[in-house]
Amino acid sequence: VVCPGINDGEYLAQTCRELVALAPGIKSLAIVPVGLTGHRQSLPELRIHTRQEAFELAGWVETQQAEFLEKYGTRFIFAADELYLKAEKDFPDLAAYEDLAQIENGIGLIPQFRAHGTEVLAVAGPLELPAISLVTGVSAAVDVSSFAKRLAEKCNLDLRVHVVENHFFNGHVTVTGLLTGQDLLDQLPADSLGKILLLPDVMLRDGEDLFLDDLHVDDLAVRLDVQIEIVPADPWGVWDILDTLAMEYEPDLDNSKKGENP
Repeated sequence: VVCPGINDGEYLAQTCRELVALAPGIKSLAIVPVGLTGHRQSLPELRIHTRQEAFELAGWVETQQAEFLEKYGTRFIFAADELYLKAEKDFPDLAAYEDLAQIENGIGLIPQFRAHGTEVLAVAGPLELPAISLVTGVSAAVDVSSFAKRLAEKCNLDLRVHVVENHFFNGHVTVTGLLTGQDLLDQLPADSLGKILLLPDVMLRDGEDLFLDDLHVDDLAVRLDVQIEIVPADPWGVWDILDTLAMEYEPDLDNSKKGENP
């Protein structure tokens, strides 16, 4: 985790040299910009990267990658997606992330999302479903909204994207995986969610139906009066659940058209 003015610059370069010397014992190094919550009372002063600092840091990582690839056969060091977003810098090709070993740390998620989005749109077709909503955090909002718009057009769906801000942690926390149940309750418009709400699985505790603030998914469904489906945070996950739901809803939609189930 790189903190501007503390462990960047020559300190970061030294850290990188010492760690790459331990390869392959150390497989890879993720460069992640510090993220600050709004709860830092009585803690050391830290700040986030400026756009220019993020741009320069991402460029430095790419320079190191080129050197390591030639010397060790691997790029070894990878910059977080958040750094590219902050820098407003184009992402590398998906292949540049090699085996995506750091994807759970937010390294390569967006390039993979874009690649999978293209694959899904190539196979997607019309579906008959009621109005559906999809939740995302601020960081992924542009990519999720763009994909959802194109998918809705391809499938003739009413697919709504709701961007939720993180008020629980506040500060500069914008990733989807740290949203809480209370964030959803406070910000989702219950009267315009449609019939089904898709929630990315990264929002829940591992192996549980609980948000980080211990709200249960079932409680959220009751309070919002909506059917909730948990989906992988990936275009294929969204498409698979839509395709499955379409098969489940098809009898109801057919009956409704015949006047048998108004």
